[in-house]
Amino acid sequence: MTFTRKSAAFAALLLIAGCSLEPKKGPALQLRIEPETASAPARLEFAADANPIQAMSAPSTLDSFACLGVNVTGPGIADSSIHEPETDLGGIFARLVAGERCSYRGVIAGPFYRNVATNSFTAVDASMSIPAGAGRMIQVLGVTDPVACASAFQEEDPGVSGPRYYEVARAFLPSLFSSQSVSLNTSWNSLDSTQQDAQSVDCGDGDHCTVDTNTSEDLDFSINTGGAQSMFAFRFQIPSGGAYLGTFRFKGRTSTSASMTAAVYPDTGAGDPDTGASVIATTTISGISGTDAIHSASFGAGLGVFISTPGYYWVVLKTPTALVNLRYNGMGSPDGNAFRYYTGSTFTAFTNGLPWFETRVCQ
Repeated sequence: MTFTRKSAAFAALLLIAGCSLEPKKGPALQLRIEPETASAPARLEFAADANPIQAMSAPSTLDSFACLGVNVTGPGIADSSIHEPETDLGGIFARLVAGERCSYRGVIAGPFYRNVATNSFTAVDASMSIPAGAGRMIQVLGVTDPVACASAFQEEDPGVSGPRYYEVARAFLPSLFSSQSVSLNTSWNSLDSTQQDAQSVDCGDGDHCTVDTNTSEDLDFSINTGGAQSMFAFRFQIPSGGAYLGTFRFKGRTSTSASMTAAVYPDTGAGDPDTGASVIATTTISGISGTDAIHSASFGAGLGVFISTPGYYWVVLKTPTALVNLRYNGMGSPDGNAFRYYTGSTFTAFTNGLPWFETRVCQ
């Protein structure tokens, strides 16, 4: 699931004041959430929200959220949503670790409400039972929709527009095989409005996101440009009204450990990347080695970089390493308009198949 109107629902697995109803037992995860203004542990009350936030922009202060919640995901943690569970959990989690906010419904705690006496969030101590395993992402979520809070994140108010969930803190655990204690400090109030908007976890669903992908592969495509810079280009389309380019993934290796630059350029109009034009966005992909692996490029926080002009664009991978191998599907239909490689002087269409890739565009 992703946190959207279509499938934002959490199943009713609550943890209130340390009492867990999670059916799957595992190591105990002791959490302490420290808001900026925290002074004492919060009294977790099911109080009606007196001033719900229903605006398109993010709340300016932590105390403006209707409630807080915790979501823990990772390999081996299933999507426990009761509304259309997601199937690509590996891809969603990889993008989450790479810097996106979009997640799926894993193991939750909450809702946690403001202290009734002070009308503010104070420190929360909680205990969660998490399935043991490697790679556990903890997200503390600020929720703007009182209906979502009151229903333990199962339902949403259809009359509320705009994002409902924002990430106010996160922690990544490389592994969780025994009980651990984690303290998470929020810094929401110190962010500016642009930074706060970028923390939105409402990152689109099947109705608003297009994932152009080929995830089958059986052969190597090798390119050696004789010491020149290697470049590979994958085309994607921005629809009318503009859209966000979120993440790009590919599978391959290099002859030596290297980093790649992933840059976004417009199309020349003749079917090639216009690398002479101003770059729209750029990021670095590190840790590429001689072992085949899936590598991710994330173009900004939240939904990614917004491209307002509709048309064709290219994600261009650049590496100083001469020999690069990309995995591709030799039985697939080649599309010279979808993938091109640089031979030292010009981009050339690849006609043997289609490389392993994934491009995510959201409106």
